[in-house]
Amino acid sequence: MAKELNQTRMRDSRLVALACVGIFFFTKPVFGQDTIPYDIVKFLGYMLVMIAAFGRVFTTVFLGGYKNEKLIKDGPFSMVRNPLYVLSFIGTMGVSFLSMRLGIIIIAPIATAVIYHYLVKREEAFLLETFGQEYQDYLNQVPRFIPELKKYKSPEHIEATPDRILASLYDALWWVLIIPLFNLFENFGY
Repeated sequence: MAKELNQTRMRDSRLVALACVGIFFFTKPVFGQDTIPYDIVKFLGYMLVMIAAFGRVFTTVFLGGYKNEKLIKDGPFSMVRNPLYVLSFIGTMGVSFLSMRLGIIIIAPIATAVIYHYLVKREEAFLLETFGQEYQDYLNQVPRFIPELKKYKSPEHIEATPDRILASLYDALWWVLIIPLFNLFENFGY
């Protein structure tokens, strides 16, 4: 079940990405280079992408390879039920800003929010069936998408496997590689 949910998300995300590539190559930047608004939006894009990349690594360490086997309620999961999706949304915002295309800045975050909304609804039903009352209590205590930073709690130790940490670093690398990719396109006049 969980694998099917992820495949749907990946398919839908790829379709949105493909649409954004088209928008990128057939539209002009919102701001001209060497302007203050351009620098502000670009800096904000860099920051959001880096937050997403590092946050996803940190969050994955707490999962420790136990996704769908054990209910994780510590670390980022103590503040928000879907920290990886929240961080992906933040990264999408960052990439949208780096694109400097108004269409992408509007469409990509909205499409991502819609994809994650329906995905999370299905995941919640799956997790409720899997973990029962323990998950229901978690649903009642922790917000779905807007983190409550004051709720953060972490155990003294967590168990994480090196292969999961390496996989999360690989995942983060894709987010970070977007930065030089946009810089390259910018140098070619896009």
